Order: sequence, then structure tokens, then C-alpha cells
Amino acid sequence: MAEPLMVQGEVCESPAHLSPSSIGTWQQCPLRFRYSRLDRIPEPSTQAQILGSFVHEVLEYLYMEPTEERTQATARRLSAKLWGEKWEKEVEVLSLTDSELHKFRWQSWWCIETLWAMEDPTKVELAGVEQKLEMKVGDAKLLGILDRYNHDEDGRVVISDYKTGKKPIQRYEGEKRFQLTVYADLVQSTFNEPVSAAELLYLKEGIRWVIHPSEEDVLKMREVVMNVWSEIQTSCASGSFEARLSKLCNWCNYRSFCPAYKG
Repeated sequence: MAEPLMVQGEVCESPAHLSPSSIGTWQQCPLRFRYSRLDRIPEPSTQAQILGSFVHEVLEYLYMEPTEERTQATARRLSAKLWGEKWEKEVEVLSLTDSELHKFRWQSWWCIETLWAMEDPTKVELAGVEQKLEMKVGDAKLLGILDRYNHDEDGRVVISDYKTGKKPIQRYEGEKRFQLTVYADLVQSTFNEPVSAAELLYLKEGIRWVIHPSEEDVLKMREVVMNVWSEIQTSCASGSFEARLSKLCNWCNYRSFCPAYKG
């Protein structure tokens, strides 16, 4: 096994908190974590990110409507309104051609429309949307924003997160399972209510992926969080961050100046 490639830089302050996504970034590559989370070097928005954010906002507003108004016609109205007020401008950074823009809007609506194949929004009673959550795990402060949550027939919490990309194959599901376990623990800590299930709604494919985090899952997740936090503290104090080379480096926005990237 190759020795880790350490990149020495200036000592830096540790982050104020962690999130499920930032933990994933650290595990992928600590040097990328430094560039994005500590040095805050901006990364250009991607088409997938903007599409996902647009769809999320439309569905957020849809579930704020009275129950009987949560129809596809209402979703179309909200989509057009939000597009004109905000997202048409946001998409300009992508420099899409007319045909590409048409495809972008078609793909967005496909994700929104697929929701009705997965559930009847007029019969879904949500307890909260875009819920900000936080808790302490050891010395680490964890923050997260949950797309939505509701209660099952037994009064236990079901948490849900929308995804507009493809569902990963089974061997790559570990990161998603970890993130859902974080959210389950965040919800239980915030509301002191038991969580019965955590799910990802893959809107592009109409797949509802459900897990039931166990106490063992939560304990293992907390151990990972504490280990990641300790590793971050050590790197920040020394200024030395590991560059983990992989195929993902070819898509990293920092590759042009990363001292580890060979092209």
C-alpha cells in the first residue's frame, strides 16, 4: 500500500461544525476538505447541483400548500413562479444552449412529476420541511438540514431526503446509509422522539430507499464522527493534510493547483 501523500500548508482554524456532506468530503480527501471547508475556495456550481436545488425548492413550497392544493397543476405554477423569480438567473452560470436549457427544464419537471408516482401529496401530512438540526457528538458539533419528516401510524418519526440523481449501486450505498443515520440521530436528539425509518426519495427513477437505523448503527456512526473530528483537529494544528488520490481527482475543482494531482 502506498504511503499517504501529505501536503504541508499553513496552520488553520478548525471548522465550527461538521455536516453529513462535510464528513463525506473529509473521508474522500482531507486536502479537498481544507480547500472547500476551511480555505473556502469557491467551487463552480454544476448542472446537477442547480437542478437538485430547484426541484427541492419547488417541493418545499408544494408541501406548504393546503393539502387539497398539492396537485401537479400547483407544482407547475410554483415551478414557473420560482423559475422566473430566481432560477432562470441562477442557471445562466451554466451557459446552456437553448436545447440544453430545454432539456434542463424537462429533467427538472420529470423529477417533480415522479413524486406523484411515489406518493399522493394530498395524503401526506408532514411535521416539518427544511428542518435545521444540531447536536454534539463528543467535542464535535453536528449540523444538518433535513428535507422533510413526518410520523408513522405509531407516532414514530420517518425522515426523508430528496435525491435527483441516480441511485448508487449496492456497494456504494454505505455513504448514503451513514448520512441517513446521522440525520436519524440528529432528529432523535433534537425532538427526543424515536425514529422508525429513514428514506431517500430518488425522484429521477421513482425509487424509495428505506433503512431502519439500529442502535448499533448510531454508535458506529458516532465513532466515525469523533474520529473524523479528531483527525481534523490534528491536521489543522499541524497544517498537514492528506491528499487521497483516486479516480475522483479527475472531477475535482481544485485539481489545477493541487500539488498531488498528476493529470
